[in-house]
Amino acid sequence: MKASVSALALAICLAACTTASADTSTETAAATPAAAPASASTAPTVDEARAFVAQAEKELGDFSLINNRAQWVNNTHLTDDTDAIAA
Repeated sequence: MKASVSALALAICLAACTTASADTSTETAAATPAAAPASASTAPTVDEARAFVAQAEKELGDFSLINNRAQWVNNTHLTDDTDAIAA
């Protein structure tokens, strides 16, 4: 019985996600052409691309550190609070 309910819940969630994904893709496609001419006039330079990658790597490193600490606390102190922090 429990497995049937879980399978049904999973099927409903997947159906809802598929429908939501289809709705957002059409809205994004409709909004893209209007925004494209303004940003298409200037292409990023190599220096801007390098700066972007450096900033993204820094942010990812900072997030990774915070995430690893939260996961460690959750794995060593099993409480509802640490589950919430890790989530």
